[in-house]
Amino acid sequence: MNKIILLVCISISFRAMGQNVGIGTTTPTARLQINHRSNAGPGLQLLDSAASGGGSVRFRNINNSVGINMSGYNSSNYNKDQYLDITSDTAFITTFRGNGNVGIRNGTPLYPLDVFGDVNTTGAVRVNGNAGTNGQVLRSNGDGTMGWSDVSEYKNFEVFNFTTIGAVQNWVVPVGVTKVKVELWGGGGYGTYIFLGFGFENSGAGGGGGGYITGYFTVTGGSSVSVVVGGGGTVGTNGGNSRVDVGTKALIANGGTNGVYNGAATRFELGIGGVFSAINTTNYFGLQGQGGQPTTSVYEQRSATDFVRKLQYGNGGNAGNTINTGGIGGFEVFNSTTSAILQKTNGTIGHVPGGGGASIGPTGSGANGGNGMVIIYY
Repeated sequence: MNKIILLVCISISFRAMGQNVGIGTTTPTARLQINHRSNAGPGLQLLDSAASGGGSVRFRNINNSVGINMSGYNSSNYNKDQYLDITSDTAFITTFRGNGNVGIRNGTPLYPLDVFGDVNTTGAVRVNGNAGTNGQVLRSNGDGTMGWSDVSEYKNFEVFNFTTIGAVQNWVVPVGVTKVKVELWGGGGYGTYIFLGFGFENSGAGGGGGGYITGYFTVTGGSSVSVVVGGGGTVGTNGGNSRVDVGTKALIANGGTNGVYNGAATRFELGIGGVFSAINTTNYFGLQGQGGQPTTSVYEQRSATDFVRKLQYGNGGNAGNTINTGGIGGFEVFNSTTSAILQKTNGTIGHVPGGGGASIGPTGSGANGGNGMVIIYY
């Protein structure tokens, strides 16, 4: 009898409150209001049988048969098998896993947020709370993390030119700089020219271009980097070597060799392009300089009685990884009968950085090689 009276009272209470239902409250302001008065346990629990999942809730409008479903499953451990899924009648939407992973259109997320499909945002993308600065890009740090970086990692550079043979130029690393990129060119070799008399086929040989190498060093602000810049070869000499030392590590770009007249064999030997080397580091890339070019000879008949011979003097070699640095060989046109020089254009010296000298220079003798160069980017 007491239970019947209680049910009648509850029914009257529901009607009196406009059909709002209150659990834990006598003044519900919604169709169903639950006031949880305990500090422990859930406020609302859906408990299915052992043959089912972990409870399911469906949301839909009375005028529409489709809706959104929320279902869960609780396992004994906080792992990927414990989940809360949200789906529609036509698509899987999202899952919340017991191990803390969330999947968007992905039912088996492997990461804290695992999205199958595109991601779009009208706000900022932040990494560790940092949205980056204007012009920066998001870059991998190589260890599974990411960070903002400038498009050009090295905003500044310092150029070192040849001064005197073997001179050491010290560069102090600015405070805050931890990594530098360097480029080195060795000096170009001297271009050789010797006049051996009319009729000699090869009267010059271009000098070899300097070697090239580039690489990276880890540095400390306030420390010193040692720089030596090789000079261009002068009369009968090779180009000088360029070198950068950072602690026990070093990069070296050798100079090109000079063109040589081998009197015993009565021939000219072309200058050889400089090579490159490294000490205690594998973080580099290099290219050998181009070799010097030979002098060539062409005979022409300009009239029934007029015969000429043209000597095209050899170019100097380009430095490694550069173009248009080797000196350009000139030419001479001889009268084959009288040996008179009918026309002559002298060549040019090698250009910086590291071009080999042409086989005949601006003064009518061999041409100097171009000086080397070192650039430090930081």
